[in-house]
Amino acid sequence: MHIKSNAVLFPVGLVFLRDHADRELPTPAIVREDRRRAWLSIDDPHLDELLSDADFYADPDGPAGRENRSLSPAGLKEAAARTAAAIRRARATHEGSCHAR
Repeated sequence: MHIKSNAVLFPVGLVFLRDHADRELPTPAIVREDRRRAWLSIDDPHLDELLSDADFYADPDGPAGRENRSLSPAGLKEAAARTAAAIRRARATHEGSCHAR
């Protein structure tokens, strides 16, 4: 996938992003990466899929809900919640800057 040079990038943690990709779901392209984070493009066509999956996992009654926490890898629900929050924050910031022009 080719990323425009003026693309708006934002970081997300790698824990949930890797889990999402490991389940062979449509995954945004990683533009840049360090040991803990990946930078994604706000315009990536697979961002909605990642957000939907993150919301599903972050839901307390979602996979490995309250009664079955042992079925979920440690921290995955929390990582999903942080991923969803990062996407929403990036979109809100991007939309705000577009309207300011």
